[in-house]
Amino acid sequence: MSRLSCLLWAALALAACAPPAPKPPPLAPPSERADLTRALQLLGPGVDVEEARQLTVTAYAYPRELARDYGRRLSVLAERRGVALDFKTPALCRDWAERFEARLRQERFRTLEVQLVISPARAMAPVEHSAVVVTVPGQPVKTGILLDPCRDEGALYWTAAGKDGLFDWRPRLEVLLEQSWGRRPWYGRNPLDGRILRPDPLTP
Repeated sequence: MSRLSCLLWAALALAACAPPAPKPPPLAPPSERADLTRALQLLGPGVDVEEARQLTVTAYAYPRELARDYGRRLSVLAERRGVALDFKTPALCRDWAERFEARLRQERFRTLEVQLVISPARAMAPVEHSAVVVTVPGQPVKTGILLDPCRDEGALYWTAAGKDGLFDWRPRLEVLLEQSWGRRPWYGRNPLDGRILRPDPLTP
């Protein structure tokens, strides 16, 4: 076999390894959307019905945009390099959660509060994960509804934040401070000892 033939066969083999662009997740049925709206309303008597409905619409639509954008970038990478591996990383899910939270905040909800949360690595879930929690303003994370755009690759996953058996959700700032300075009491911390680090999302 000639050298040119070997190169052609190698190129074909690499092209076969390149995954096709992931398809956006299917649309959620109306009943599932209605369940989320009801769950948001049940967070407190002061929750505005229209705000709950609008949050539901945005919460189901935007993760699909994130998945489509990621699929396009993955396809470009596959064309450029010949091989692109589709890995979800803590940095990728943190990026999705940040963009998701920013999109929800654009709606300027008054009766609902949106905040970023992190579940640190632990025995049952050894990889750090990020998502968004919706609560009544001023209430703890555990009382809210978890909205996770990354767990199911763009198909919104939601549940009660305090009943997600796989992850232990906590406010992001609290986790980042702990990662930076540890669990020392406040009087034992030196602000110059640590820095809050935000890694850039990994290139897929």
